[in-house]
Amino acid sequence: MPAEGAVAAADDEGTLAVLAQAFDSLGINESSVKNMPFEDLAMSMQSHAVLQATKALLRQLERRLVVSRQSTTSVENIDHLLKHLSVTPRKQKASRGRDATTATSPAPRYSLRVVLCAYMIVAHPSAVLSGQGEGEALLMESAAVFVRELELLTKTMIQQGRFFTKKKNASPVATPPPVANVSTPLMSNDSSSSGSTASAKQPTENEQMVNEMLHMDDSAFGGSRSDGASTAEKDFKKKVTEAMENAFWDMVTDSIAGDKPDYSQLVSLVKEVKDSLQELAPKQWKEEIADKIDLEILSQVLGSGSQDAQYLGQMLQYSLDMVRKLSAAAKEDEMKKSHEKLLNELAASSQGSNNGGSSAFAVIKGLRFILEEIKELRAEVSKARIQIAMQPIVKGSTGVEYLQKAFTDRYGPPAKASESLPLTLHWISTSKNVAEQEWSEHVSSVSAVPSAGQAPPAIVHVLRAGHGASSAGQPSSLPAAGSGQPECKGERLDKLVRIGLLQLVSSMEGLQMQSTPECFHINLMRLRAVQSQFQQVIVIATSMLILRQVLMAESPKATPAELENATSELFKNLMKILDGSPDAGTEEIVEAMVAASASVGGSPSVEKVQARRKMIGRVFLKSLQPGDTVFKMVSRVVHCAFRGVVLGGSSTTKGQKLADAALRRVGAAKLADRVVKAAEVVIKVATVSEKVHGPWYTALM
Repeated sequence: MPAEGAVAAADDEGTLAVLAQAFDSLGINESSVKNMPFEDLAMSMQSHAVLQATKALLRQLERRLVVSRQSTTSVENIDHLLKHLSVTPRKQKASRGRDATTATSPAPRYSLRVVLCAYMIVAHPSAVLSGQGEGEALLMESAAVFVRELELLTKTMIQQGRFFTKKKNASPVATPPPVANVSTPLMSNDSSSSGSTASAKQPTENEQMVNEMLHMDDSAFGGSRSDGASTAEKDFKKKVTEAMENAFWDMVTDSIAGDKPDYSQLVSLVKEVKDSLQELAPKQWKEEIADKIDLEILSQVLGSGSQDAQYLGQMLQYSLDMVRKLSAAAKEDEMKKSHEKLLNELAASSQGSNNGGSSAFAVIKGLRFILEEIKELRAEVSKARIQIAMQPIVKGSTGVEYLQKAFTDRYGPPAKASESLPLTLHWISTSKNVAEQEWSEHVSSVSAVPSAGQAPPAIVHVLRAGHGASSAGQPSSLPAAGSGQPECKGERLDKLVRIGLLQLVSSMEGLQMQSTPECFHINLMRLRAVQSQFQQVIVIATSMLILRQVLMAESPKATPAELENATSELFKNLMKILDGSPDAGTEEIVEAMVAASASVGGSPSVEKVQARRKMIGRVFLKSLQPGDTVFKMVSRVVHCAFRGVVLGGSSTTKGQKLADAALRRVGAAKLADRVVKAAEVVIKVATVSEKVHGPWYTALM
């Protein structure tokens, strides 16, 4: 039976078994959601069938609980917890009449949002949760337990339904399995126990905040963690948030639809707007806000069914005006235009609808817009407060001391480092073996860099076939200034940490928590983002190299200008592809290479384009194999480019020149600026870690 049909049947029969079967037929379970791509899961969670089936099951469970209350007093009252899920208006004054008190109703015991969020957290915890602190770890564990218990309960109800169905049909059945106690915690040997043990050593939110401050430049202090997560991860989280927000607002809209609308959630949202504005506004404005946004009058207007469009419109207008007053003056003109556009759209939709409740629907749309702006306003205010109050403190020795104390609490003092930091010990031992060689090569490359007035070599051979890349056609990104990270002067610890970090981010195996040195757990996402950039540089450089090689093999008479135009176009296209989707596949990259090659050798026939596509694809895939000569060469060049900046710094042009010189060997000088920006993150992580973890490093060296 389809899920929606089963829901309808269950509403008639009132049986939990049918509702449980409908929910089970959706295919949403712990195993399936973990294997679903985020986009598919998000779309599934928003579907009408999922929302209806889940809501119907939860509603029936609550009804069954209410019935059980009549015969037992063992059911726990959780009304105090439900307040956290649904903010209700303040208690109305008796003088306003009885209508005002009927605008609210008890929140459902089992929230649809909580259930769907639990599955989201189980499937994609790193995307849904903003950090890796103790609170997030407990939430992950709770979600996993909840999902397993819910599925166990669902299966039990289905089995019971089959038992009673067969009993009614006089069919012989075996004794049904015992009903599981859904409140029983998981056994200690369950997989969640290991997760909770590991989570005990995860950085807290306060540590993460201080760590972010130490890694930010003064100009970016208090801003977003731009270097802490990749574009794909940010998009991932954004899509999860959008999916959940859409589900919530759909629920709010559904609550006021039908013959018996429930305006309690609408009033709660208006209260949230009112409270937020009063919290952010100066003292002299608070009383005015309370008068203009009167929840009692709003409840009476909605409860009367009059849908007073003028009053609702005035309330929205005032809220928007107040948000604009509280925001930065530089944003006033832009916000005024967007507010006017919104109000015009809401007025048009309200007038053009025959629905008697269209004004309330318009208010919901307006409230969503206002709450989004209030969230942005809160972030701006929080950023300003942190910058003013915390920056002088954290930027001094206090921040380092705080992180050192927190690290000591988790891993013990430096004297016990060899026992408590096995991953860091192994990393230091490995890094010491290569640090001196890498430093020696770096010193040699510095002396080999052309001086300011010296031109680079005219031709650089890039493949064994002898075809070359003209360095004269490779524009450099040297004029672009970096954030001014310091140069390594050869001090033993600084040299070891920088080169050791370079070894981590240049590894072809993705960094994982269980293999990353304990000192860098707090910066794992930051290092993974750099590792992604490192690998992207290899892919782009290889693509440009292969394209040039294929075109020169096909068209020996192709001019250097034509080849340079083709590789420049490829470079621009790959930047768009990889910046938009860092996990883009080889097919997209090969198509970009084929498109860039169209300008060389005239207008090729369809057959020639197909043959070129096959050749480019074959050579490109071969060149990305770890054992391939081209891959080894390009990887080494990219490593040298990163090393030049990591050790040479970006406060002067030394590091940038070293990166430029290395990349020119494979015709990829355009990537120098990208390398500099990524390598600067490595330097910042290294310098902060030396200050925080220096005593532990010294004990392990």
